[in-house]
Amino acid sequence: MIKALSGSFRTYGPDGPGSEYEVRADTRDAVVEFVARLGEPGADDAYLIHDGRALRRDLLEDEKAPDHALFLAIREDFGYLGYLGPVDGQLEDERMWPVGDPRSPGTHGTNNVDYPAGSGLPVAEVVKALDEFRVTGELPRSVSWTIGRA
Repeated sequence: MIKALSGSFRTYGPDGPGSEYEVRADTRDAVVEFVARLGEPGADDAYLIHDGRALRRDLLEDEKAPDHALFLAIREDFGYLGYLGPVDGQLEDERMWPVGDPRSPGTHGTNNVDYPAGSGLPVAEVVKALDEFRVTGELPRSVSWTIGRA
């Protein structure tokens, strides 16, 4: 299995949207670097997929598409994750969020994702979960998840 993540994120400055960045992380060091870039001022949230997972036919678009998405945002001292896709072979139709620090505020990203209050994790835990996803291609089990709180 390929052990890599691909995705994109955008930056914003005082004059509005900046650049869009394409990302591929195929090592733990690349995951660490990517998370650090998302923590920089002006970075928005990221939309990620696992490169080793099979594509499925999207009936609405009549093309192949990922069966999953992992959303990631870094805001100050917290990292936020969101997951949509199969869990243990069963398709979940609602987003899943980590059970995080109750002191973490909610935040918004431009991928039409509102990360709920209480779902923020220490950034080191986000790195660990993201690297686990890179290796396994499955929902990271290093954090606890809940369904559909946003």
